Amino acid sequence: MKVIILAAGQGSRMGEITKSIPKPLLDFGGSSILSRLIAQISDYTRDISVVIGYKYHDVVSTLNQEFSFPINFIINKNYQIDINIYSVYLALSDIKIEQNLFIFEADCVYEDKAIKKIFDTNLKNNSCWYSVGKFNNKQNGGIILSNNNKVIDLKIVKKYSTKYKNYNKLIGILKIGKKEFFDYKNLLILSSKQNFSQYYLQPWIDNLSSLPCQEVDLSDYYTGAFNDIETYKQCIKLFKENNIL
Repeated sequence: MKVIILAAGQGSRMGEITKSIPKPLLDFGGSSILSRLIAQISDYTRDISVVIGYKYHDVVSTLNQEFSFPINFIINKNYQIDINIYSVYLALSDIKIEQNLFIFEADCVYEDKAIKKIFDTNLKNNSCWYSVGKFNNKQNGGIILSNNNKVIDLKIVKKYSTKYKNYNKLIGILKIGKKEFFDYKNLLILSSKQNFSQYYLQPWIDNLSSLPCQEVDLSDYYTGAFNDIETYKQCIKLFKENNIL
């Protein structure tokens, strides 16, 4: 089982704070966001690749000091024009064997119980998208609709609308099952060659009928994602108040 972590971007919406430090290296309870995530994942697999770009020397130096096992670093030199599809392209392009593979975005945080659910062996070889509760009017981005956990729609939206009231909010994880691995890889390669300015979930959205997948609900666990200083502080507060930081 392999894990890819997307950590190439600057996080420019965080403002001044990320001019001196990459977003994945921001502190989260005494450890960087990225270091915390790798430590949690390493309980399940140490086959971890991290896609880096902005200030990548700082990321490499930090992680090499903190972890005794080898981490595979992939440098995305086009991180400034890539949303994240090219990062996934780089990570997948050299994988020749079908396998279960997880993609994590490096600006999301989870309690340990949520990580255990993400790596739930009962899900076997299924492809999965992970949600964190009902989509609401303070959110935007990826949303998901399922029936008995079978995904029937995926979207990326700029703002809430009542027509999305039955959708759940996605968080930045995708599990690619063995059966879908090469189909998704090939579709993503084609999409990334056409346009870097799109998310890695877009090829799945465009080809959902041929890429069956399940929704996994993480709303019973403490999770967080942030694109600005305010939501970053809110995540820290949430985890501290519930003694999981």
